[in-house]
Amino acid sequence: MGIGLIDIDANDCIMLWAHQSLTGKELDLRNKSMADFYISVVKRYKKKLFFSNDISLSGDEVLAYYRIRFKIEFCYRDAKG
Repeated sequence: MGIGLIDIDANDCIMLWAHQSLTGKELDLRNKSMADFYISVVKRYKKKLFFSNDISLSGDEVLAYYRIRFKIEFCYRDAKG
């Protein structure tokens, strides 16, 4: 399993990290499905990914926009009651 950033327009991908999948036998021994295994792997990585299609923004600027957006979303949520 791997997590990557995909640029559809450029038909390109940058690998962020990869994790070896378990075999069917190993999954049976752990009593897990492949989906369960992938979910447990993602939960181990306590990082958040933020995406933007504006390549001129720095990482800090993208994060700042997300923070503002979530504040606005909470205002809408709270206004609904």
